[in-house]
Amino acid sequence: MRSRILAVALALAPLRALPAQAAQPAAYTLTEVERAITRKMGQSRLLELLHKRCIDFAPNAESDARLRKAGATLAFLDQLRQVCSPANPRFAEPPKPAAPVDSSITVIVRLAILQPDLSLRFVPQHDLLVLSWLGDTSRVSTGFDGSVELKLKKGDYRLEGVSPIRVQDTLYRFSTRITVQPGMRAVELTQKNAEARAIGQAPAAVAAPTPVVEPPKPVRSADPEKEIVARLRSGVFTVSGIAERGTGFLVDSGGLVLTNAHLIDTTDEVRVQVDPQTKVRARVLTYDASRDIAVLAINMTRCAKCAVLPLADSAKVASLEPGDRVVAMASPLNAGGFLSLGIVNGVDAQAVVSEVNVSPAGSGGPLLNLDGEVVGVNRWRAPERPGAPRSGGSIVVGQARAALTRARAMLATLGAKAPLDTLLPVLPGVPFPADAFSGLLNNRDFDARLYRSGAGGYRIFVMTPQVMAWRAERARTEVNRRRKEGKFAGDETTPIDPIQAWRDWDEYLSLRRPVVVISISPSGTEFPHYDTDRGDIDGADVLDLKLYRQSAEITPVERVRVPSVLNARDLRDARKRVPGQGIFVYRIEDFRPLPSGSPASMSLRIVSTNKKEKSEQITLDGKLMEQILKDFTLYKFGGSSQ
Repeated sequence: MRSRILAVALALAPLRALPAQAAQPAAYTLTEVERAITRKMGQSRLLELLHKRCIDFAPNAESDARLRKAGATLAFLDQLRQVCSPANPRFAEPPKPAAPVDSSITVIVRLAILQPDLSLRFVPQHDLLVLSWLGDTSRVSTGFDGSVELKLKKGDYRLEGVSPIRVQDTLYRFSTRITVQPGMRAVELTQKNAEARAIGQAPAAVAAPTPVVEPPKPVRSADPEKEIVARLRSGVFTVSGIAERGTGFLVDSGGLVLTNAHLIDTTDEVRVQVDPQTKVRARVLTYDASRDIAVLAINMTRCAKCAVLPLADSAKVASLEPGDRVVAMASPLNAGGFLSLGIVNGVDAQAVVSEVNVSPAGSGGPLLNLDGEVVGVNRWRAPERPGAPRSGGSIVVGQARAALTRARAMLATLGAKAPLDTLLPVLPGVPFPADAFSGLLNNRDFDARLYRSGAGGYRIFVMTPQVMAWRAERARTEVNRRRKEGKFAGDETTPIDPIQAWRDWDEYLSLRRPVVVISISPSGTEFPHYDTDRGDIDGADVLDLKLYRQSAEITPVERVRVPSVLNARDLRDARKRVPGQGIFVYRIEDFRPLPSGSPASMSLRIVSTNKKEKSEQITLDGKLMEQILKDFTLYKFGGSSQ
């Protein structure tokens, strides 16, 4: 604990050294910002300090290069330009959300009966239903003078009497449409805008309005959850960072996507998969780590028909009561939206507590009431260590309004920084044929060395679907062997191979994804990693991989970073470096042979985390390329992919 406190103090030292209580505190210098990043100060916390005190330099290419070398992310550099500086005096502090403006219009409604002598008799204490164009319904009652004052937004409404009024031998039920706009006159309800129905005989004189039927109650769909999914699922997306993947949802027709901040915490690149065939790049506009809220921008060219999810106002959220039903929507990798149903247990200013099941894939997704309005943003965080409780629940949607206000202001000024209309590769939809695995798992002649390569400080393992199946089966065999020897005390979820930290590993196996996965680890790690590795691993971690086919760069389907050892938590607790591995997923067609039938020339350029100015260039040898093509022969020529 003492070493952890000391580390935080060292990171804050260059910033705390300035007179925090001075009348006009000096702005931070580039050197101070650079030093804080080098000492691993949290970049979101650093931005908060910079917003309070400004910076004394104008961000440019030179300052970007220095801060990137120190370890700053691209998201940090983008947000640094919003900090007040000599080039940006307008943003001395983060823009504050504008105070809500009451745009309600006062509407007077008078209810009266036209008597035979053409005089009007006003109807007191009569209930009316007010139905908005959004489907909301409210109930009001006239006063003793037969009038009621309404506060309505601009738009079209329908006014309906809850019960009929009897006048001689006729029943009248008031029903009319009105258009609310500034400066409108009072609305007069009489027999001319009422539905009339004869009752067959003259009744006794009526001294006062007499209700004759029970008031109708607003009726929801018999299956509102199904209707919500059908109407809104096109606006719920898969959001991918480097180490995390979850859900986001469209909240603005301009392309704003709301999600969890922790999903994109360690990445400069964010991808949004709109549907199984469409994936696009996203730009981070606002990032609020304290509330775990982030707002992204996507190009709407590929999402013209996507549904915009309406946000519930604070009154709607506050009106949630224990027992109310809510719906959580999510978008797992390469699949359509699915939902989890539950009931509300409680609501406070920060969270909606409910019984919905929030999964890792659903983190960042919407929590909706039965009117289809977003009342919360779902959140799931992995436990800190085995046996510890997970962090889950739903953030009240009001916590995201400030971030959305800033994002909308930034969206109008993105210019050249707006996300491009560029499609990214997606996973193939046709699974790898099961016949390709026949006899493989028990084949003692299977030689994993054919798929290995390496140079400099890296170990490279190229996995086709057959190799992934072999690796998973070998891990299961190792677990069974250790159980028999009494050396394994874990359960089915206990990892035996570090690649199991890749959250989608099991999905790639069970769905037989027809892909090539390149796994790159520091050279000091052992393979297949069944034993806890030591903590002094040599070799650099992988920051990025560039794959080239005939000198043309190939974009991966997925990029993930996970630990390359099993004792990652122990190393973190001991404040030691956790060696990481990079996992890069490519489509089969990226490795297709040349028209001549010979393998294509494929090379890798590996960029490390602690040697960003250097990179390793490796060419995949001919034997490895031939083996990859051999593994995919059944898929390519057996009719499965045609």
